[in-house]
Parts: sequence; structure tokens; C-alpha cells
Amino acid sequence: MAHRYTEDQPKYADKPLYIVWTDKLCIGVNIIDEQHRGLVCIINTFYHDYEIGASISTLRATLKMLEEYAAIHFETEERILESINYPNLEEHKIKHAELLLKTQQMQNEVQVETDSWKIIPFLKRWWIEHIFEEDRQFEHVFK
Repeated sequence: MAHRYTEDQPKYADKPLYIVWTDKLCIGVNIIDEQHRGLVCIINTFYHDYEIGASISTLRATLKMLEEYAAIHFETEERILESINYPNLEEHKIKHAELLLKTQQMQNEVQVETDSWKIIPFLKRWWIEHIFEEDRQFEHVFK
């Protein structure tokens, strides 16, 4: 895992992103792919803010934004899956609900800046696994 910036490093130096978006993450539905990019952007923002020593209120606000945007994304995805009569829709909805609950729990757990470090790997694993494992299950329907 990367380390926090030291005093001799510029806080806003051009550092690598925590999650780099690639076309391998696309599932072939434009709005879903675009929303996935947006979610990855929010995770990268959280990571960046943590790295530069942002306040706990900023970190919590970013997690709240992730939670709200994830809810929008899940609703969009579920409506699309419903429109094509996706057979595993109910299971997919349960996964979405679990992810939202976990995000809410993590947001509530972030009481001090050091708590944020525990969340960062979860966020990466969450979205990469969600895209690669969960959403790949219905990718073939659109191709």
C-alpha cells in the first residue's frame, strides 16, 4: 500500500491513481460503464484526500458521496436488468443492498483520520470485484 506524503514531497504531486480505469472494466452498456467510471473516480478521490491529509469531515463527505452515487448506480443497473428480464435480478439486488449497507457502516466507523486507511483496500476490492464478478454475469446478454 502506498504511504502518505512526507513534508518534503509536494502534496499535489502527480501521483498514480489508486484504481486506474481500463477498457477491461467495461461491460458494454454505456451508462453502466460511465457510472462505474464515476464510482472509481470517487474512490480515487477518497484515496487522494487521505494521502494529502484531508480532514475527517472531507473523508466522511466523500464516503457519503460514494454511498449516494452507488445507490443511483444500483437503481440504474437494476432497472436495465429488469427491462431485459435478467433471471438473477433478485440475487443481484441483494448484492447491491449488502454493498450499500457495508458502505454506510464504513462511513459511520470513520471517526478519526486513521480509520480511513482500513477502508481504502475494501473500496478497491469492492468495486473491482463488483464489476469483474457480479456485473460480468450479465455482460453476455448485451453482446
